[in-house]
Amino acid sequence: EAYNYSLKTKGIIYTQTSNALRAIEAQGDSTLIRDIAAWKTQKVQVATWSNWSIKKRGSIDLAQEINKANEMESKIAQKSALFQASIDTTNIDWQQVQHALQPGEASVEILYFRLPNEAFDALTTKVMYVALILTPETQGKPMYVPFENGNELDKMDSLYQRAIKSNNPTALQSLYELYWQPIAAHLRSAKKIYFAPDGIYNTINLNTLIDKTGKYVIETTDIQILASTRDLAVKKKSLPNLQKSIVLIGNPTFNLSKANMERAAQAFHSKTDYAVRGDDRGNFDALPHAEQEVKDIAKLLRKTGWKVDIYVRDSALEEYVKTLNSPTVLHIATHGYVNRKRQDSEQKLNNPNASVENALLQSGVLLAGAQTTEKADSILSSEDGWLSSYETANLLLQGTELVVLSACGTGLGRIDGGEGVIGLQSAFRMAGAKNVLMSLWSVPDIETAELMADFYTLWVSGKTIHEALRAAQLKRVGKMPVEKWGAFVHLGHADFRR
Repeated sequence: EAYNYSLKTKGIIYTQTSNALRAIEAQGDSTLIRDIAAWKTQKVQVATWSNWSIKKRGSIDLAQEINKANEMESKIAQKSALFQASIDTTNIDWQQVQHALQPGEASVEILYFRLPNEAFDALTTKVMYVALILTPETQGKPMYVPFENGNELDKMDSLYQRAIKSNNPTALQSLYELYWQPIAAHLRSAKKIYFAPDGIYNTINLNTLIDKTGKYVIETTDIQILASTRDLAVKKKSLPNLQKSIVLIGNPTFNLSKANMERAAQAFHSKTDYAVRGDDRGNFDALPHAEQEVKDIAKLLRKTGWKVDIYVRDSALEEYVKTLNSPTVLHIATHGYVNRKRQDSEQKLNNPNASVENALLQSGVLLAGAQTTEKADSILSSEDGWLSSYETANLLLQGTELVVLSACGTGLGRIDGGEGVIGLQSAFRMAGAKNVLMSLWSVPDIETAELMADFYTLWVSGKTIHEALRAAQLKRVGKMPVEKWGAFVHLGHADFRR
């Protein structure tokens, strides 16, 4: 029953509101459409104010403004019967998931629990994980593998990051025994694993752990990440035979002048050396290899008949991203940020009491002018260049098959048991994207550009998204430190070929 409940709810709660609001917009009710426009404007204002210091905000109460946006959303939903109709009520049980498995395959659903006290009237701080395992041979019920050391698992994330950065095989082998060995022992001869993570498992790339023979997991086991193993049993809709399109954004001009930002913004409104791709060092390094990355991808896909739009430097504007309407692929190569330190004491992503909205405000990607607006002491008439996860959730990506976030830490955020990570990955899924390729730590500019070139070349050759990423990473095992090849993971259906 626990497995069936997880299949019903895991990973879909945050997408329901997004789908409902799109359904309301499609209804054509002018009053509701105006309400939605006002709600979206309010969310953009909240995203902008969240980047300001307390002094710059003046009398603006950020928490109050967030509540205002939430109330507006709730009222919109109450006005339309489409809200309830849009919620996915498909019932999937574990037997259907098992039926979808082929010989040599297995599925693993991770569940996260906070345990109750002795009176069962409140939750404690004690955490437990459970792995529910299915193979084609499973009989009676899913295999149940408990991890009663959940608190210990949750504390090991920093050790994992240090092991990756120091390329420490001993530590990665110890982490294998902690996180993966108890599961691997029940997989029989399965070499293809469909894995739906929860909790701390969202921040660890299992492929980078080392088994007792000294091999990385990626060398011996094919692990494909899903939001929920229910995806195995849900029938996929065939894609229409339309021209495929890609939007490529790379190496934004972070210090674009105020005048140029506003001039470029007006144009859009009239239309309707070694670098690391993250801003945790407090600067805004240019990313020349990110620019070459998107240009190389553009050249490759044009040869195969794709419609290609590319925006680099001054043209890599937040305004443009917000005008997108479901390109087949969206590729963003820039700096990512997560849990950015503010001049004031905002709630941080690791605060379990922080709201979803606050969590979404604490991560995103940087676009043209971000450095300029960070230092600005006045309000610009353009966007600020800080595309937060909060804003990303409102993008129109219902027909987008793949979003590639070629930047630092784009798969990180606040961990929410049962829903995954609240950050860019969940925001792009809320916006409608079916697959997200993202990173779990800071990634180097040069090696990332090379990895992406190999990924797209393999994908164009006919591999799936998952197969192409795995092959590109396997090509690098043993030739460079794990830190340089193991950051990227793919979340999604993975059955979309170019």
